[in-house]
Amino acid sequence: MALTQSRSDVTAVPPAQSDDPRPTGFAGVLGSGDHKVVGRLFIATSLLFLLVAEVLGELVNWDQVSPGSHKVFKGIDVNAFVTSHLIGVLFASLIPLFLGVALVVVPLQVGSRAIAFPRAAALGFWAWLTGVVLMGIAYGIHGGPGGSRPSGVDLWALAFIMLIAGLLLASVCVITTVFTLRAPGMRLTRVPLFSWGMVVAASIWLVTLPVLAAVLLIIYVDHHNAGIFLGNDASGATFNQIVWAFRQPQIYAFVAPVLGIIGDIVPTFARARDEYRHQVAQTFIGMFAVLGFGAFTITSFNSGPRAVLVQTPLHNPVVIVMSLLIILPVLGLAGLWADSFRRGHAAGAKPAKGSPLAFAGVTLALLLLGVLTGALIPIQRLKLNGTLFSDGHFEVVVGAGVTGALAALYYWSSKIIGRRVLDVGGLGVAALALFGTLALAAGNMLPGAFGKGAAKVQGTETYNWITVLGGGLVVLAVALAIVNLLAGLRGDSLPADPWEGGLTLEWATDSPPAYDNFVEVPPVGSEAPLLDLRSPEVAG
Repeated sequence: MALTQSRSDVTAVPPAQSDDPRPTGFAGVLGSGDHKVVGRLFIATSLLFLLVAEVLGELVNWDQVSPGSHKVFKGIDVNAFVTSHLIGVLFASLIPLFLGVALVVVPLQVGSRAIAFPRAAALGFWAWLTGVVLMGIAYGIHGGPGGSRPSGVDLWALAFIMLIAGLLLASVCVITTVFTLRAPGMRLTRVPLFSWGMVVAASIWLVTLPVLAAVLLIIYVDHHNAGIFLGNDASGATFNQIVWAFRQPQIYAFVAPVLGIIGDIVPTFARARDEYRHQVAQTFIGMFAVLGFGAFTITSFNSGPRAVLVQTPLHNPVVIVMSLLIILPVLGLAGLWADSFRRGHAAGAKPAKGSPLAFAGVTLALLLLGVLTGALIPIQRLKLNGTLFSDGHFEVVVGAGVTGALAALYYWSSKIIGRRVLDVGGLGVAALALFGTLALAAGNMLPGAFGKGAAKVQGTETYNWITVLGGGLVVLAVALAIVNLLAGLRGDSLPADPWEGGLTLEWATDSPPAYDNFVEVPPVGSEAPLLDLRSPEVAG
């Protein structure tokens, strides 16, 4: 059977079980294979690590307000805090946050009673968490890139590999669920956009993160063999080998799920649907993820007494073309979503309002800014590559990822925590995240554009204060989002579809969902099965 065909009727979901076999209490959390429990564990821990990573980044901003005069890290190597912020915000926070939401939502969206390989999903979480904790210990004993303690550098590399293994394992579970556990009638062309976005993004992760893990393994082995590849200064050269994972085009692949999140939010709030536009959106999201493949820009290893590090330059023609082409899917999706509101208004529907829509708008604006500024970096004549401009680009793209993940948490809060988070708090968080990210980007991009180089130097003090302001706003936004979500736990119970306009299958089950998700899975005849049930005459 082709992957794009619907599942046969023989795979129809059986009636819901009457008994809940889950253990209760602490054991029910630690030993659970329920995809919703594992997803919540990913979400809770990654939000905590996101706050820690953003605080570390803000401490670095404070330390570098006056170049050459440390305000925070007197006598301490600031590079350890810089790399821990970069790794923490991406691998300990953003990617696992997407996976956590996916573990909860994707089975609901495709009409499955469970995640594929539930025990493997749980193992993925514990492997990832163990890796993050060990990495924190490695930094604490002066390990990590450029660390002064050899055993700490070794522990950092091994912890990073374990962290990646956990993320990959959870990614396999999500992809397999979409390919094999779809409800009858749900072709791949009818898969909700968030589930589709996770499939294409996680597929790119599966072919790029193993490359990163292999590089880390080489670093670990080389560290015990007199620096055959990295020379005598193996620790100092370490981050040069993995920096490609934090730069374009690879950084785009890590935030690709935000397009699927926006793609599910907009039709619900615009009160409009169109199966043809749904398939066009799937094409654009797939194009964006594929153009985020960046493993080919990896630094090469050359042996010798003094190793020469050769990195694929970003002014490589392939990178230039990819950086330009990736603008097209973002612009195309922006046009499709704007047209959704136009069509909804023309049909007499009154668009809904809410914080998820505000987050979606902020995310799209930041992502568009990210791809537009990213297209400038490979242009050799502008001399932006390797300057503070690249740091600003990283901040704006990651900012889009953070706001997109928060959009998902607010939109699917009734399925994740069983309650709807207050819109007032969400609107405030979205505004803080927007202005904070823009300030962070401006504080780095402007001096980088004016030729200030790769580090903050004399003459950048004004810009440095802008980054301090931006970093503070982002920290505040993340902290308020966590408080807002925790406060939502005390809210009132909700109906299955609190938005009163949900189109996909997750809105057909209780809030929060029961152990096996569905009493009965509604029939799927289009990309919007719940709208078909409410208005059969507009089906298809």
